[in-house]
Amino acid sequence: MKLRYLVVGLFLGWGSGQIEHASIQQSQSLGCDLFADPAQAANPDQVEQLRRTNQCPNCDLSGANLTEANFYGANLVNANLRRANLKGANLGAVNLSDADLSGADLSNAYLFTAILDGTNLSNANLQLAYLREVKLNNVNLQGANLKGINLSHTNLGSLSLKGADLRDANLSYTSFIDFRVPGVNSNDSSLRQLAPLFLFQTGCLTANNSDNFLNSLRDSGIEMLRTDLTGINLSSANLSYAMLANLVLDGANLRNANLTGATLRCSSLKNAVLDGADLKNTVLEATILEGASTQDVKNANLGGVVPAVTNQQLRGQQAQARSYVGAMNRAQQAYFLEKNQFAPNIQALNIGIREETEEYQYRIFNYPRRDRAVMLAGIPKRGGFKSYIGFVHVSGTSSAKNMTTWAVLCESQEARPLLPKLPALPSSSLNQPMACPEGFISIR
Repeated sequence: MKLRYLVVGLFLGWGSGQIEHASIQQSQSLGCDLFADPAQAANPDQVEQLRRTNQCPNCDLSGANLTEANFYGANLVNANLRRANLKGANLGAVNLSDADLSGADLSNAYLFTAILDGTNLSNANLQLAYLREVKLNNVNLQGANLKGINLSHTNLGSLSLKGADLRDANLSYTSFIDFRVPGVNSNDSSLRQLAPLFLFQTGCLTANNSDNFLNSLRDSGIEMLRTDLTGINLSSANLSYAMLANLVLDGANLRNANLTGATLRCSSLKNAVLDGADLKNTVLEATILEGASTQDVKNANLGGVVPAVTNQQLRGQQAQARSYVGAMNRAQQAYFLEKNQFAPNIQALNIGIREETEEYQYRIFNYPRRDRAVMLAGIPKRGGFKSYIGFVHVSGTSSAKNMTTWAVLCESQEARPLLPKLPALPSSSLNQPMACPEGFISIR
């Protein structure tokens, strides 16, 4: 079954307004100057079919000059429109699912409520295009010119926008929240309630009961994704009331951006530029602004942001976490030698380690058989710190005298909260430490 991407918006009224109509007139000059590039010529019969019926799925329209043409509501599913000239064209409500528009000129084009599902818009020119309330899913916009584009009231979570140029764009009331749901219609509004549940009841990924919430989503086949917008250019963009929560905006350019009423909760803006940005009523709770430039920001309330962490503090906190999980490993080995089973909790180890410190949470995860294996964890409360996992297991099957305990300490390769699933119970014949799970490396 084909995977579909569900992008969840917070405002149930989005896209429910009356259909807008363009006043673009159909071009009268599609005859003489039909093809922009003879080496990539469209099929003339199929161009005529599109003009006559407004239906042309799977058609070859590559390189065609369709400037200011009126194709409102057309069916162009899986059409080849590479390098086509659609400047100023009326493409409102057009179905462009799986179409190839790479390198196409869509500047000043009107695409209100168009369907762009799996559409290739790489290196396309979308400057000043009108894409309000467009249905966007898994769209490739790498290298596209999006300067001044209107994407108001649009869900953008499943787009590839890393490093994109969105200067002067209208992104008011947009959402970058991304849920992946196999086999679910991306327009199913019944699941939109998940966004406020995640953002306003469970908090960030590592807070309170959010782990349980995310696990319940995964059990239902729903995966929460964290959109990466590293290095994106949003200078002077209108992001008023946009939903930018749980994003990576490291190194982003938000100079002079309008962020009035926007939500940046649980997002990372390390080394971002916010000079001159308007932060009136912006939600910055648990937002990381480490190394960010905030000169001349307007109406800012930075009380809820995560304080910057120095390299010295980072090294110190991670060294403590490594030491704690390593000590838990050794204490579990000693506990097993005395009790012939592993300790069920940290208190039982009696080594003076608290379950929670300033930056880390420490936990013990027991297998159904406490006489075989145990997993220990030191998980950071926020990004920027590495996670640490310990495994202790027993080899040997006869008497306690013939049993050996093995321990391994693993460090996450990325500096973020990461807790693997409990591995399968190791074989009693495994006469070596268990392997670290994916995303971790052994450090002892």
